[in-house]
Amino acid sequence: MVLLTPQLNLRQKASVFYHDFFDYPLAEYELDKWILGEAVKIPKQKIIVDHDQQKEFYFLRGRSSLVKKRKKNTEFSNKKFSRAQWAACWLGCLPTVKMVALTGSMAMSNANENSDLDLMVIASKGALWTTRLLSLCLLKILGFPIRRAGEKEQKDKLCLNLWMDEGDLVWGEKNLFVAHEIAQIIPLAIKDEAYERFLWENSWIKDYWPNAVETVKPKRQQVPKSRLFVGIEVLAFWLQYLYMKRKITSEKVGRTRAQFHPSKRANPEF
Repeated sequence: MVLLTPQLNLRQKASVFYHDFFDYPLAEYELDKWILGEAVKIPKQKIIVDHDQQKEFYFLRGRSSLVKKRKKNTEFSNKKFSRAQWAACWLGCLPTVKMVALTGSMAMSNANENSDLDLMVIASKGALWTTRLLSLCLLKILGFPIRRAGEKEQKDKLCLNLWMDEGDLVWGEKNLFVAHEIAQIIPLAIKDEAYERFLWENSWIKDYWPNAVETVKPKRQQVPKSRLFVGIEVLAFWLQYLYMKRKITSEKVGRTRAQFHPSKRANPEF
């Protein structure tokens, strides 16, 4: 039985509408967590939201089948989570790794059976490409399967698709979709307030999703550059860049940031 829920306010209904783009019904506690902020212009069309009989999940009218899909994806995500945790634990042993975090569908516990595990890595200032090289070597030695460019088979593979230098944490593109992607990440390994600094540098996300995360001013605002890897870092960058140059399409690669396997899905906006 499906019941109409007129008690939701307009911004909560609009959030249910937004998450429907990702086949993701909202749990009751998420209605406030993912309420839309003032930066979002709410669509004028009437949004009709229903809920299941237990009032556990909320979805657009006619989309009740998403509840079963979400519960199944939560089970798949829980089974994959330990692999991501172990990888983050090992990567965290490297002195220049400041943070390892889950991103994408896994961060929302919405991965399907064949999904990979998207990971974001923040490296010490001035040591991004050295860190990437060491990280990939370590994971290969430990036997973790890593998704490569162009591979169709991705089930349970680690996809280290986002690398950031801790001296360059401000995200350039600012929109509703990117704000959600930032707010939903789950840190698995953190050093030197890297997660707090990342959120603080991108506190603009609260204009879109004001209740999703807390942004707290970190104690250490400036981070020293790692001088140990100055020469090695330049060499590490050019070796990796020249290797991947002919394969680069929509990827974004620079000295302080690298984004691989960007989503081909259109970014939903109101």
